[in-house]
Amino acid sequence: VSIMNDNVTSGFNPTVLIVDDSMLSRKLIAELLNGEDFRIIFGKSGKDAIEIISDIQVDCLLLDLLIPDIDGFQVLEYIQKNSLDVPSIIISADIQETTRKRVESLGAYGFLNKPPKREDLVKAVKDSISKKFGG
Repeated sequence: VSIMNDNVTSGFNPTVLIVDDSMLSRKLIAELLNGEDFRIIFGKSGKDAIEIISDIQVDCLLLDLLIPDIDGFQVLEYIQKNSLDVPSIIISADIQETTRKRVESLGAYGFLNKPPKREDLVKAVKDSISKKFGG
């Protein structure tokens, strides 16, 4: 499990977990969130995602669907089955309507096409965190 923190030091900083098997995709998503006062951590597989969300409070999960070990659908199923309060946003190149409906039925908060636009990503993350904390 690779956990990397940004240099956030002030106040409450929501934890955002980025799970993608591509290091380039993880870095790109983290760069898009740069300057937003999030604590960013990374995972590269479904197994990483489940270990991290089971160990620490994650305020938003940015999840690719096609990841090793346990795919993104199975991660969503795990979150739903265990009633975990982890708003999940899918970031995927799979834009099929059936895929979107399936992740919605598994409780995903949102779905963004890969690569996401910065404004869409930041809004989705902030909205999901706000909803988690009753905003």
